[in-house]
Amino acid sequence: MSATPPGWYDDGHGARRWWDGIQWTDHVQPAPVFAAPTAAAGQTASPTVYMLAGDRQTGSATPYTVPSGSHPGAAGPAAPVTYPALPPAPPKSKIWIVWTVLGVLALGAVITAIIAIPMALAGLTATAGSAGEPQSGSSAPSEEDESSAVATVRLYDDAWQEVDCSKYMATTTQAFRDEIELPDCATFEEYAQVFADSTENYVLTITDVVQDDDVITVSTSETYTNLVDEEGVALESPEEVEDLWEYYLIESGGGWIIEGAE
Repeated sequence: MSATPPGWYDDGHGARRWWDGIQWTDHVQPAPVFAAPTAAAGQTASPTVYMLAGDRQTGSATPYTVPSGSHPGAAGPAAPVTYPALPPAPPKSKIWIVWTVLGVLALGAVITAIIAIPMALAGLTATAGSAGEPQSGSSAPSEEDESSAVATVRLYDDAWQEVDCSKYMATTTQAFRDEIELPDCATFEEYAQVFADSTENYVLTITDVVQDDDVITVSTSETYTNLVDEEGVALESPEEVEDLWEYYLIESGGGWIIEGAE
């Protein structure tokens, strides 16, 4: 009976086969890869490390016992030699996790800045504007300017009621006359006469006067009885009409004249 204990051994045919302590079995492994360092003169050679074929993929060696003889049952088997396993592979660095976290934080800071900075600037601009700039429409005209502006609007309406071109010219700018397409006396008088003939009971009421920088706005309510329809045909029942107007006046020659209306 062989004295060789069970284990993987060189079967003499280029492979490692399992010896069950009595006989060879059908279990076969490829022959180990040997890496035998050469000892310098006067030094003892380091133990030979044996690696199975499957161990080359994992980077670790499986220790196994190899007898000094070529295979079990060979003459003069010596005591088996046990070879240590390779040290475990160093753990993989996790520094990428740190960089990923830092990248996410940096991206969040950039997004916050993109949103917050314009909002902050807008707030500063609004604050500066409210502190250092006058608000439109907040100032009231002086009593003299108000009286002059109101007198101009009343005179302008008189021009329409009386078909008076001199009053019309005195109360309006050329730009305004061009805008309403009544640039001269002939055109104005034609339209003013039609208006005077088709209305009665005309009443002008001043509802508000506001100064905004160099412009005074005079708001009015103008009521009258309309006697004809849009085609100039007399109505069976005259209708009461109220028009709301805003006249925009600018200073000219020490007084105020109409520059626009709506």
